Amino acid sequence: MSGGRIAFLIRSLGVGGAQRQLVELARGMHAAGRDVVVVTFYGGHALDAELERAGVRHVVVGKRDRWDVVGFGRRLLAVLRAERPAIVHGYLPDANLLLAVLRPLLRGARVVWGVRASSVDFSVYDRAARSLFAATRVAARAADLIICNSWVGAEFHAAQGYPAERMTVVPNGIDVCRFRPDPAAGVRARAEWGIDVDAPVIGLVGRWDAMKDHATFVRAAARLVSSCPATRFVFVGEGPAAYVDGVTALATELGVADRIKWSPPRRDVEAVYNALDLLTLCSRFGEGFPNVVGEAMACGTACVVTDVGDAARVVGDTGESVPIGDHAALADAWARSLRVARDADVRERCRERITANFDLASLLRNTEAALARLDAS
Repeated sequence: MSGGRIAFLIRSLGVGGAQRQLVELARGMHAAGRDVVVVTFYGGHALDAELERAGVRHVVVGKRDRWDVVGFGRRLLAVLRAERPAIVHGYLPDANLLLAVLRPLLRGARVVWGVRASSVDFSVYDRAARSLFAATRVAARAADLIICNSWVGAEFHAAQGYPAERMTVVPNGIDVCRFRPDPAAGVRARAEWGIDVDAPVIGLVGRWDAMKDHATFVRAAARLVSSCPATRFVFVGEGPAAYVDGVTALATELGVADRIKWSPPRRDVEAVYNALDLLTLCSRFGEGFPNVVGEAMACGTACVVTDVGDAARVVGDTGESVPIGDHAALADAWARSLRVARDADVRERCRERITANFDLASLLRNTEAALARLDAS
């Protein structure tokens, strides 16, 4: 594989969609012969060990706390100068913004931003999040290349002032060897939850956050059980207690709390996908390429999604897309989809769509092509 050293920069390697994609990309590039180093603000997180096992170098700068700004900036600059990368590739807004600030001091390294989101409703977040996004809008022209993981995300950021001529889209890649049909794993997960193997099960996998709109899921569940009382529901994730308490209270009010299994995050999330008849993404905003949809489909599980980010593009004709926040449309789509969710043809088409369009080989190939165009420019 041609090209000089590439340094990836991200806040940390905690469990998350962007972090997972960076690790997969770094491992793939390293295996293909590219000189790769991953630089993080913080160490000691879940995915650090995966880089180590793959032989990918990982440098932790060591940000002490939120007030460690000037000293951290100096240490980061020293790390990047010592590494002498040809390309520095940021992931997520804080890393991207830092690279824009440091660019004049990076001695000729090309700067690539990784944009992982689409439209965001900043009214539900704090002033710091709004300020960070405003700063990236101003600083985006410092990037030589901006790689978005969704078409909707590229369109949104271009409308916000990001330089469209420097943007390209590289969809996420799914590990189709890890995420594959495994009925036995699904049976075991159902047994842990106390759910019968014959019961229809619909799940939502993701952090507890206003973006994910668990409330619409709960309202749809209350509507569906009136006509399909055997259905059970699963939430897998964690988040702020106040948000979780609000969703729990709504489920209790609507009489479906006892039909929902509340599960913390699991390392074997592939077992969760195999235990579900349907995976649902009912996010209100912010999604780019939703990994959970691609992962579930690779396991042969059909998806019903809201029309957010590139979710409908990923699902294609293998599932359904409904308007954001419309619990009645979501429940009706569930009812239709449950009738065919266990059909072998449906499950095969779900997996084939991911293996043909969104596997890790595609992620690696498309990223390298984008970087090659940057080198040639």
